[in-house]
Amino acid sequence: VDALLEFGPGTGVFTREIVRRARPSARLVAIEINPQMAARLQGRFPRVRLHADSVAQAVALCRSDGIDQVDAILSACPGPSSRQPTRQISCGRPPTCSSRADNL
Repeated sequence: VDALLEFGPGTGVFTREIVRRARPSARLVAIEINPQMAARLQGRFPRVRLHADSVAQAVALCRSDGIDQVDAILSACPGPSSRQPTRQISCGRPPTCSSRADNL
């Protein structure tokens, strides 16, 4: 995986594993709606580019980081609020995702 996007990292439970398992060259981006939580996460995970914003802005945020396509999108966000942004970001050529977490 060259570029990975995490929606709603919250307290960083999945983020910790992403950072641990990702190749050193992988670009890691996370979008957290809560600015205070995003600030805490940035302190804990300096390797991850954290955005305090809505996942509805995912395409623009990734492009602002110089990422035109992500290889995987991870989200623990439940419910319909996460469906529309996922369709938006994966339209066109869908991301290639591994079924095994250790292939990050």
